[in-house]
Amino acid sequence: GSSLGISVFDLIQSVGQGLSSIPMPVGSSLGAFGNDISCDVQGVLVIIGCTGSLLYSISLSIYFLSMIRNQTSERGIRDKLERYLHAVPILFTFVTTVVCLVFDQIHPHGTVCTLAATPMYCHHDLDVECEKPRR
Repeated sequence: GSSLGISVFDLIQSVGQGLSSIPMPVGSSLGAFGNDISCDVQGVLVIIGCTGSLLYSISLSIYFLSMIRNQTSERGIRDKLERYLHAVPILFTFVTTVVCLVFDQIHPHGTVCTLAATPMYCHHDLDVECEKPRR
């Protein structure tokens, strides 16, 4: 259950990170060949993967805490806890990602596009715009 969730979210993040600077808008980084939309797609992959993996790790910790410390049975976990151990990471991850997209919070940052209030270096480099043009 939870370990499969971690693996799925890790895979999603790995795809996003593995693209490196390729989806970043042209001129924003060395090796950047993308645009704002490809940057947003990469940012979505990175945010979903990072947030989901972290929250599933917490779910797995809660699962083991319940099993060991509280001596909750497998059935007790399945009946009372398991749906929350899956629902919270999935729902929170996707709501967070949608909020980041709606409020335009995905920008080039370092070697990937990810959650960032403004693009990296925009306050120090006149060639880097701090605002993306509205689509």
